[in-house]
Amino acid sequence: MIFISLIIKIIKIHKKFLVVTKFNVKIMESHLHVQRLSSTNTYLKDLAGNYPQDELQKFFPPYFAVTADEQEAGRGQQGKKWESEPQKNLLASFLLYPNLPPNKQFTVCQSISVAIAEFIQEQFSIPNVYIKWSNDIYIGEKKAAGILIEHFICGETINYTIAGIGMNINQTVFPPHLPNATSLCLETGLKYDVFDCMNRLIEKLKQTEKLSSTELMTKYLSYLYKKDVFSNFIVPKVSNAPVSLKIKGVNEFGLLELLDKTNTLHRCAFNEIAFLAK
Repeated sequence: MIFISLIIKIIKIHKKFLVVTKFNVKIMESHLHVQRLSSTNTYLKDLAGNYPQDELQKFFPPYFAVTADEQEAGRGQQGKKWESEPQKNLLASFLLYPNLPPNKQFTVCQSISVAIAEFIQEQFSIPNVYIKWSNDIYIGEKKAAGILIEHFICGETINYTIAGIGMNINQTVFPPHLPNATSLCLETGLKYDVFDCMNRLIEKLKQTEKLSSTELMTKYLSYLYKKDVFSNFIVPKVSNAPVSLKIKGVNEFGLLELLDKTNTLHRCAFNEIAFLAK
């Protein structure tokens, strides 16, 4: 059977990690769980790299997941660290096959962001859920989840994508340097099974990927944090001082579109602008 063969290959590939670090590994259908590792994205990238890239789907179905109870070097965008209390939250990376040209890669970010926002809002009856461009999910003014997406391109198409999702589920105390973090537990007063949350999120991800580009953009904009509200930003190419801008949307390439008070349009990539905390 393909699945049995996959288990054997995974064990062979990661034997050195099992011996050296004594990680506790559980292999389930479409899901590999490791108690502690450096980063789920790095682990899945290394795992996928051991297989022929044009035959990857024979070994790993869409949404194959690597999860962990704890990450020693969890990663966010722009080299930032993702911190999480062990065994409290969802730390997962998913293998996707978007079948898109590289210039459409923002579609993947849109789809995942909308799926997480809808999942939190619909499954837990939590209001005021937002997508904070470009890769965070907020509840009110607090961060509940983050996304790290890595595309692997072959020629004119995205061969596969690794989507890392960190979602605060049962953590109730956060370190002082993370003052704006929240969790599903803090918002509802209830505790949740992390893997049950993951399985329900996967179903929402599968639904969202079927949306047309127009439907997806409409949903994305409806969740966009600070949309149509003047807020302070740092935009080095405009000014070294804080500047008041109003988010109008994003374009198909993922650039944030903003208006200043003279109604001039500005487009920024994720490394060209920073929100200023209140």
